[in-house]
Amino acid sequence: MHPIDRRHTHRKLRALAYASALVVPLVGWTARTLGLSSVTIAPAEVVSGERALGTVTLDAFTKSATVTLASSNTSVATVTSPITISGTSGTFTARGVSGGAGCVTVTARMGLTSQRTTRFAVLPTPSPSGSAVRLRLADSSIVSGQTGEGRIFLPTATTTTTVQLSSSDPAAATVPASVQVPVLTTESGIFGSVSFPITTTTSGVLRCPVISATLNGVTSRVLLKIFPISG
Repeated sequence: MHPIDRRHTHRKLRALAYASALVVPLVGWTARTLGLSSVTIAPAEVVSGERALGTVTLDAFTKSATVTLASSNTSVATVTSPITISGTSGTFTARGVSGGAGCVTVTARMGLTSQRTTRFAVLPTPSPSGSAVRLRLADSSIVSGQTGEGRIFLPTATTTTTVQLSSSDPAAATVPASVQVPVLTTESGIFGSVSFPITTTTSGVLRCPVISATLNGVTSRVLLKIFPISG
């Protein structure tokens, strides 16, 4: 072979090898879809009117991504939306609506398919220390189907007193319509106190009824979280 032809053949072989090196790494390449990894709120429980900090985490780094957030019940809690994330996470505010109480599901969505959820509870405003009626729960969280216990305390009672009771969600929890609160005399003083049952029904979802006790127009409220048997 003539020397010139030999050099030309070598150049063609090198060009083919170079082209092959560029093509091989691209074989089997697929685009990766950015998605949501988690959404959390801390603290997960606040008093009516208070705020908490929410965090949305992505499953990869991004220069800019928009995430929309929604509360399942805006009369109980609201969330800021949308938010723009640069990096792997972003924050939002969850706020318990003043006067509201209950549990909501907060949903974060990005695109058409990626979404994550978390729970957020809003507690009723506590009764003032000088309130004529105070209501407490033996346990603020129970499993559906179990019977809970509420207790009424009347700090200034001097005679047996009738207190009205109610549940915001009778399908989840029922209470007596009223109870007679007897007067107790102890070394610490004279006051009224009595306990009453809270009957819950079996449910496959979280239920959060507000239990109320009312005396002479003064109401004390508490939130009962009823978890499904499956958790």
